[in-house]
Amino acid sequence: AVFAREPAPDMADTPVEIADQFVAALSDYDVDTVMSLFADDVVFLKWPDTAENFPAYMEYKRVMGTTHEFDACLENNGPQVRCPYVISDSITRAVGTEPGTGNFYVFTIDDGMITSVNNMFMDDGYNDAAMEVFDEWMIDNHPADWSVMQDTPYIEPDALALWSEHVPEFLASLDENR
Repeated sequence: AVFAREPAPDMADTPVEIADQFVAALSDYDVDTVMSLFADDVVFLKWPDTAENFPAYMEYKRVMGTTHEFDACLENNGPQVRCPYVISDSITRAVGTEPGTGNFYVFTIDDGMITSVNNMFMDDGYNDAAMEVFDEWMIDNHPADWSVMQDTPYIEPDALALWSEHVPEFLASLDENR
């Protein structure tokens, strides 16, 4: 499937405006809008490694309840735009760990299309404590599923289905114990 759009001849979107469209769509889990902003030959410098994987990546982020709190996107260098963000997800919020800071996307935008994406996720350990709680719960309640979830990339359908099933179940168990 081809997701990219051709920019309209009168399109006056600046690189920052295009990056703003991306971050708004990402925050809303709007796959169609995100995909329409990518050039046909978009390059991903970090995971997900291809445009074809991006919808599953966004579905995983939706399942996890991931929120990106973006600061203003700013021109970085020529056609590059940098968009800093703070990240959290439903597990980290439920367990009460601090959000992850220091993260940013860098986009290269050419002719109104995103031609490269670099998600500079600074693994500051923001979700380590929360995932320890989730890990223990999964081992106690669904050890076979947890093995699949650990051994299979999360964007694969089997793993994504298990994440979709067990994250809400885990969150409900926390609510029951409060």
